[in-house]
Amino acid sequence: MMLKIGIFLCTLSVIPAELWEKDMSEEIYIEASHEGFQQVKLSCEEKSMVVDFLLDEDHDGVIYTRGSFAKKPKNCFLDTEGGEKHTLNIPYDECGLKEDKDR
Repeated sequence: MMLKIGIFLCTLSVIPAELWEKDMSEEIYIEASHEGFQQVKLSCEEKSMVVDFLLDEDHDGVIYTRGSFAKKPKNCFLDTEGGEKHTLNIPYDECGLKEDKDR
């Protein structure tokens, strides 16, 4: 009696999926919360503005400038890992800042 062993090769077909990406920052506005802050301090430096946050509670999440959530640029996006004090240093030539010429 002969024993036959069959080997079956399976191939996984990779079907390219269509990727969809769109910057929705001008079409969707998520209103910022006014709650949970003890203090927000803005300091205008020579090349950037520094925003210091003192929160009511420990914060594990993100703080970012409008329009920066998707791409998460270094100086426009802060991923916090706990704590009540956080600082975001925003260069004037980044993060889509616009000069208010009326002021």
